[in-house]
Amino acid sequence: MQGEEEMKTKMLRLTLLGLLVSEVLLSLMGIMEIPKVMSIDTKAAPIGVFGIHSSDALSNQYVMGLSIGGFWKMFEPSEGQYNWTPIDYEISLIESYGKKATIAVLPGRGTPEWVYLAGAENVTVIDLNPNHPTYGQNVTLPVPWDTVYLQKWSNFVAALGQRYDSNPSVAMVRMSGPNAFSLEMILPSEIMNLTVNSSDLVVNAWYTTVDAFSSAFPHTQKELHAHHMFGGCSNLTIPDLVANYSLQMFGNMFMMGTAYLNGKPGVDPLTGDVIPRYASQGAKVGFQMVWSATNDPRHRMGDGTPQENLKNAVDKGLNAGSQYFEIYTADILNPDLQGVLQYIYDNLQPSVHTDLNNDGVVNIIDISIVAKAFGSKPEDPNWNAIADIDKNGIINILDVSKVAKDFGKTGWETL
Repeated sequence: MQGEEEMKTKMLRLTLLGLLVSEVLLSLMGIMEIPKVMSIDTKAAPIGVFGIHSSDALSNQYVMGLSIGGFWKMFEPSEGQYNWTPIDYEISLIESYGKKATIAVLPGRGTPEWVYLAGAENVTVIDLNPNHPTYGQNVTLPVPWDTVYLQKWSNFVAALGQRYDSNPSVAMVRMSGPNAFSLEMILPSEIMNLTVNSSDLVVNAWYTTVDAFSSAFPHTQKELHAHHMFGGCSNLTIPDLVANYSLQMFGNMFMMGTAYLNGKPGVDPLTGDVIPRYASQGAKVGFQMVWSATNDPRHRMGDGTPQENLKNAVDKGLNAGSQYFEIYTADILNPDLQGVLQYIYDNLQPSVHTDLNNDGVVNIIDISIVAKAFGSKPEDPNWNAIADIDKNGIINILDVSKVAKDFGKTGWETL
């Protein structure tokens, strides 16, 4: 009997899917053109919760995508010889869940040796960050304004863009170049003390980097992972100048954020002032948590419970205009934090949002998502909160009709 019931349920969903397709096509005939495949010019920016590196996050219903990438030397081990296999594999996996990817490649300590052999100047510094795997070790870093380094990096960015800019599953690329240990703008004192005009040289190196990403990724959102610490001192001028240059160049294709959002009281000057200012001028905003709220022995996220710390961090980000959050896998998998993830979803998704997989167009994929969950409630195994468009606790004909009504619409035309 159980097998018969399961077969009936599957047949009902298939019938529903067929009826939906028929209804949509019939409603479109004589009323509007059959929607075209989404142009890459309309690639949507990342919205909602994104996991960090681990594909374990993809099955979570509140996760919209995954941040992927790695060191430059992984993808260009020899000059002009590219290894895209790791990125291709992860994008393929992300696509299988109907979700989005953001790409971030780190030069800095991830710079391949052949760049230095080609003549790029470098410095050796001690990694003083206890959160890095190279803590306490000597690390070779490129001088960020070195012309050989910038040219080799720009060549790589061009190849990266040629490979992924036209891929509709890639929602955003993180700009990098004048970096050291991370994708943030932080540079150690050993670099900032090389010359008296190092700040100007760093800003110009960032301008060159922004230009490279502009040419390589004309159709993809570009993000600046801002930071104000340079040589151990706070310097808001550098991120401000680079952000302004980026905003003037990219307009609403520019995103800005930081990687140290936390739930502690108070806000840093970037989160509390600089980033909201650029958001008010049209830039999109996104944040990465400084650490996992679940596994936080050093209390980097705050002194409260994991739920309190993550919720407080999210509220900070929302107040700064954030439209997406990168959250560590341990938090995404933590049953006690699902309420916070739903809170993010409820705050960032429109009350009626029928582009269910955020690919920029309401199409057959969105219809399929509703069909697979049709008739389900939260306690059912096929329940999918995203398909419950009207948030009434059951996926029924009301949700079906909303998707059918918006079929073919792109971007945020569903609002």
